[in-house]
Amino acid sequence: DRETLASNVSCIVYNNSLMNCTWNQGSKAPHDTRYEMYYRQGGNISQCTSYFLDEDGRQGCHVSQIEVNAENVTICVNGSSYSTLIQAYYTDFSPWEYEIFNAPINLKVLLNLS
Repeated sequence: DRETLASNVSCIVYNNSLMNCTWNQGSKAPHDTRYEMYYRQGGNISQCTSYFLDEDGRQGCHVSQIEVNAENVTICVNGSSYSTLIQAYYTDFSPWEYEIFNAPINLKVLLNLS
């Protein structure tokens, strides 16, 4: 059932190499559903080791090393439940399209009135 897969999956990239992805539980996913995230860039496949938790369990992942200017990233949010099969969610994106830049620090503006 497609309504068991994670919904509203969203990722942002920041500080040139960090990524946060979040998701909501599928509308028909049982309460005991546990989601895990995997990601692939190039030939490297990794499982998330740093999850965001809320009262319903895992709702996001922090990734500490993404290559912003390299290949696309494929995300898989896979779920498991004791009572039903949970459909996996897949998406593929270019990290530089989702990068958020830090504001500059120690910025000086000089006014030349001549």
